[in-house]
Amino acid sequence: MELGYQNTNNRNPVYKRVMICSKDIKNGQYILPMPLFARACRFESVTVPNTWRTVDENNNRLNFERASPDPGGQLTITLPVGNYNITTLITEIQNLLNASEWGTSASVTWTVTHESAPGTKDPRIKISNNSNWFFFVKENSSAAKLCGFLERKSSGTSYIASHLAKLNRVSMLNVISQEIGSRLFDNIHSSFQNSSAVVFSSPTQGAFGQVFSYHDTTSHYNFFNQFGQDQEQVSYIDMTLTDEDNNEINFQGHHWYVTMSFML
Repeated sequence: MELGYQNTNNRNPVYKRVMICSKDIKNGQYILPMPLFARACRFESVTVPNTWRTVDENNNRLNFERASPDPGGQLTITLPVGNYNITTLITEIQNLLNASEWGTSASVTWTVTHESAPGTKDPRIKISNNSNWFFFVKENSSAAKLCGFLERKSSGTSYIASHLAKLNRVSMLNVISQEIGSRLFDNIHSSFQNSSAVVFSSPTQGAFGQVFSYHDTTSHYNFFNQFGQDQEQVSYIDMTLTDEDNNEINFQGHHWYVTMSFML
C-alpha cells in the first residue's frame, strides 16, 4: 500500500474504516461514535443516487434586458424545479415569456426554438419575438449555463445562445471536507486536491434514478503531521457533495454514503 511518507515509527499501522451516511450529518458534521486518534486518512468510496434535477433552486432563473424600446427594461423568469429535455425546456421558457409583462399583455409574442450547433447535433437555444423588441439574455443568470447564454452578444429581436444547452445538471461530483483538509501536514504529498479538501472528484454517471459508486484504489494515506509519527484526535468529519460549480447537490431527500479509512 502506498503511503504519503515513509512510516518511521517502527510499529505496524492499524486501520479504521468509517462509513458516513448523509442522514447522519447534522449541521454539516458527522459526529463519530467514539473519537479516533489517527495519523493519516484516505478516501475509499462514495455511493450516490442520481436524484438531482435538471433545474433546481441554484439554476432556475433567466434574466433579460431590453435594448429598445425603453432601454434598460429588466425581466426575470423563473423555471419550475424539475427534469427537462430540450423540448420541454424551450417550451417552458416560451410559455413563461408569453405569460410575463413582456408577453401577450404587451402585444409581444415570443418563440423559443433550438437548432444544432455547427458540425454537431447538440442543441443551441434561440429566443425570438415578433415585435421588433431588441433584447439580450444576461450572462449572470443562474440558468445561463443550463441554457447556454454564457457570453453577451449584440441585442436583437432574435437572440441565440453562445454555448450549447447543458442539460446534465451535475457533470462533476466533488467530495469536500474542510476539517480533514485543514489538518493535512503537506498538501504537496496529499492525494487530496487542495487544503480546502476536495477529497475526491469524478465525472458523474448513470441515468436519473440510478445509484452508482466510485471506488478510489489509487490515492495514498494523507498524513496529519510530518513523517506520520504523531496522532491527532478526530471527533467529527464535515462532508459535503458539490457539483462542478461548488454548489451543494440537492439529492431530493435521498441519501449518499462516503467511506474513509484512517491509519491509527
